[in-house]
Amino acid sequence: MLIPDPFRKTVRVPVKIINGVPCLDTGDPLPKFYDGFYGELIVPEFAFSDTKLLRQFSEGKECLFLPKDTKLAAQINPSNLSNDLSRALGKDLTYSEMGGIGFELKEDLGITLRGTKLARLKACVSYIPSLKKEANSVNHAYTLISQVYEPERMSHAGNVFTKIFYHDGVTWIPLGTKRNSLEDANESKQ
Repeated sequence: MLIPDPFRKTVRVPVKIINGVPCLDTGDPLPKFYDGFYGELIVPEFAFSDTKLLRQFSEGKECLFLPKDTKLAAQINPSNLSNDLSRALGKDLTYSEMGGIGFELKEDLGITLRGTKLARLKACVSYIPSLKKEANSVNHAYTLISQVYEPERMSHAGNVFTKIFYHDGVTWIPLGTKRNSLEDANESKQ
């Protein structure tokens, strides 16, 4: 399966369904597209006439994403670290390995696979040694780290699937890579 690049430009094509067939919202047929791309048609649940297919597209399934004690790192912009801050961090700074501030899961981290929707991480307590703080979720940990180490940013939120990495014992891997493999495995079972 091709994984689309979410940072590429996209175009919204307004559609409506006529006699069960997607058409442009004007009633004209959809334009011809190049082969091999993936897109989405987002429709309200009540529009499905096949309830079995609706369940397949929308049902959620919870599973283990990462076990307790997994080492994680929140990627930050290295130009935001002053020399004083780098020295103060000492061993807690995992930047030299992959460009991030280390933290650790204090509970198992679960994920909800949601049919064709993007998966969502469950809340999970983690500990950030360099801040001597606990966070209530991986998202919360990223926010706390960004607030301290990237204070000039306007927003301290970020996509944890691209900004948080876990260590598999050999290398640092983005959470998004693990999410994608779980979604693909879940898809193939349906």
